[in-house]
Amino acid sequence: MSRLIRRKLMRDFNIKELFDFKAFCKFHEAKECENMKALYNMGDVRGRWAERVLQGLIGDKVKTSKSNQNTHGYDIIINGKKWEVKTTSSIQQQNSKHGTAYLQIGGLKGKIDKCYGIIFLDLVNYKMFCIKHNDFFYNDKIQLISQGKDLSFRWFVDYDEYKTLQKVKRNLLEDGTYKLRSENLSINTKAIKNYESV
Repeated sequence: MSRLIRRKLMRDFNIKELFDFKAFCKFHEAKECENMKALYNMGDVRGRWAERVLQGLIGDKVKTSKSNQNTHGYDIIINGKKWEVKTTSSIQQQNSKHGTAYLQIGGLKGKIDKCYGIIFLDLVNYKMFCIKHNDFFYNDKIQLISQGKDLSFRWFVDYDEYKTLQKVKRNLLEDGTYKLRSENLSINTKAIKNYESV
């Protein structure tokens, strides 16, 4: 994403105000109620809505189809370049042997060599990250995780890359630090913070 777009986003927009429940209801011209809350809490619905909001804010005038935003390998076009938008709105723990809370973006394999970059929207903490394709897929500082026949990207929900195991003698390393809870999550958490846009 160009520096100009990043600056515009940082100056003009607040990610939480753009993507919270109140904004969802306003966009759909609906009252805040349990039915709207249930819709908002559906990951697919919130993700599609977030794509449409981003398209309206920073996308080119030539839009992807409103009836089907699942264009092959990308979701929006910004300055003539194809960007994939991935959202996460649920805290994960089920695959963590240490009960560590993390965020996850999946369905990444089909995006390799199909887009200029990826925009990650963390709709738990209301953060946005813009990463060029090669910086993401061909970067030894980012660890993609096999998930069935696909790939996912995971990072700590609180953005603390230094999470260690319980501070007991068996976890103490020679350098005086303790073993990390998850080396991959620590690596990814540290890496993603370099790409925060707002």
